[in-house]
Amino acid sequence: MPDKNKRTKQIIMDWVSEGVFDAFEDVISIHDTDFKVLYQNQGHKNMVSRHIGEYCYKVYQSRDNVCENCQLAIAFKDGKVHTREQVRTTDDGTFFFKITSSPLKDSTGKIIAGLEVVKDITKRKRAEKALATSSEKYRLLVDSLQEGIWALDAEEKTTFVNNRMAEMLGYTVEEMLGKKVFDFMDERGVKLCKEKVEARKAGVKEQHDFELIKKDGSVLYVLMEASPIKDEDGNYIGGMAAVIDITERKRADNEVWESRSTLKQILDTVPQSIFWKDRDSVYLGCNKVFAIATGINDPEKIIGKTDFDLPWPREEAEAYRMDDREVITTGRAKRHIVEPLQQADGSRLWIDTTKVPLEDKQGRVYGVLGVYDDITERKKTEQKLSASEEQYRILFNKNPMPMWIYDAETFYFLDVNEAAIIHYRYSRDDFLSMTIKDIRPVADVPDLLRALSNITSGPSMSGIWRHKKKNGSIITVEIFSHGITYLNRPARLVLSNDVTELKKAEYDLKKYRDYLEKLVKERTNELELQKITLEQKNIALREIIGQIELEKNKIKENILGNIEELVIPILRQAKVKGSGDKLIELIEQNLRKVTSSFGVRLSSKKLKLTPREVDVCNMVEKGITNKEMSDLLSISIQSIEGYRKNIRKKLGLANKKVNLISYLRNLR
Repeated sequence: MPDKNKRTKQIIMDWVSEGVFDAFEDVISIHDTDFKVLYQNQGHKNMVSRHIGEYCYKVYQSRDNVCENCQLAIAFKDGKVHTREQVRTTDDGTFFFKITSSPLKDSTGKIIAGLEVVKDITKRKRAEKALATSSEKYRLLVDSLQEGIWALDAEEKTTFVNNRMAEMLGYTVEEMLGKKVFDFMDERGVKLCKEKVEARKAGVKEQHDFELIKKDGSVLYVLMEASPIKDEDGNYIGGMAAVIDITERKRADNEVWESRSTLKQILDTVPQSIFWKDRDSVYLGCNKVFAIATGINDPEKIIGKTDFDLPWPREEAEAYRMDDREVITTGRAKRHIVEPLQQADGSRLWIDTTKVPLEDKQGRVYGVLGVYDDITERKKTEQKLSASEEQYRILFNKNPMPMWIYDAETFYFLDVNEAAIIHYRYSRDDFLSMTIKDIRPVADVPDLLRALSNITSGPSMSGIWRHKKKNGSIITVEIFSHGITYLNRPARLVLSNDVTELKKAEYDLKKYRDYLEKLVKERTNELELQKITLEQKNIALREIIGQIELEKNKIKENILGNIEELVIPILRQAKVKGSGDKLIELIEQNLRKVTSSFGVRLSSKKLKLTPREVDVCNMVEKGITNKEMSDLLSISIQSIEGYRKNIRKKLGLANKKVNLISYLRNLR
């Protein structure tokens, strides 16, 4: 027997959680089949003191055997639950209790103990008594409640509603009396209500949400706590329900649902992957983008999984969980974790992850929220940029022209290339401790500062400046610059072109050009004077030619007249007389007379002078120069000189120091 009691007690203790029944207001005890007390909750101990291990009929009723009509004994016999009410009168008054006795069975169905629950119903009994003594007071009490009270008979017809219940549905009390409860429901509600009525007939009390249809056709959401009404024999005669209007709560719930639905849509719409985990890095949820990346596709199916269940390599899963632990342990966010991620299809991404702690209302961390961006393209761009920057760095350092970068605000050198170091003779450290003002002559600094105050952020040809090398020598440079951002600072990139020798050459060239311009101007003045002289000579020459023409015409007239007068008559006589020799001699004499002018004497003297040579002789005799004869006759000076040479030869003056002009004038 002791072993049996010990085993029974162990089974009972396995059923009862430590301290669970102590939270109940009801008085609870457990007895074995011999009616020995195995367990008392705190309420039971407070009522009758501690009696574990003692027989209940002895300690409670001072009996030597089981009480007559003991409900627990009956429960042990028929295996059913039995309920009875008990009244106790003390100096403090009369108290009412409801005692429920239930058999407890093991896994084989064998009854091994009994459970008794004693509920203090004194308040309810007193209220029922008070209400029974005054129906008016009862009605006033019911109507004063904020909850609706609704009573039905066995045929589900309304036998009673308080004003609050009628008001909630938009009816009067009189309009509701006699109507079936189904008249206030839609088809779905009727089906659900019939199921609840059957449960009520079975003695079930329950609380549930329900939808009723108001008089205006709108929906009323209620919380209904329904209980069966039975007669003295325990037969179902109707039901009673306390009804609370939860329309606003439902509306708030709907708003919460809509808010969550909207949040879900937002989470599934954003391009970032979002997930959240508990303290053990077990997934509580994620958005659609993250689910697709894992190959699971459905965000609901991610719940309960860990990183080890997902397609990433184990070492990366460990790294993710380590970040989770750090955030959860410290309670601080961890931002911009750049790390690799393997997708379900095996492709590799670069992601930028931020993780923040999830906290409850008390500020306790219960998990971690993660968000990551796919930065694969950015990574590729950064790699290309890095390679490009390296190329530009080489172009900068190896450029044969001096180049540097200076801070646009402080004017300090930030970087210089090798050509600048070689050309200016400063070391790199020298440059980096100097400003761009330090390589200018002191007198040029004010002009530099004015120029810098007006410079634009874009490309600029800053003009010609004087620079000072480390040895103090001054060079002339042409400056080109462009605004850039360098080490997160506004800066300018500068190229310096030494134009010292070029400027010197330009100066020498200008000086020579000025000299040539002076010579040209002087020669122009001389030519202007010669032009004036030539024009004057041309006027005189035209007068001489005009005079020659007059003389030629006069000679022609003389010749023609002499021929008519001296030669023609002789010829006529010769034809008549036939005396040719004498007449010819006479003609010859007369012709000498006719050609007594300069031209006739010249022709007879030279015999073989050409007409052009005759013209040249005439002009030489008049004192006209070779240049002037060249212009008048439209032939070259060399041709004039050739004619003069032939004339001297034909006149027998070759190799003789005889002035041709004087000679020709003596022929007149």
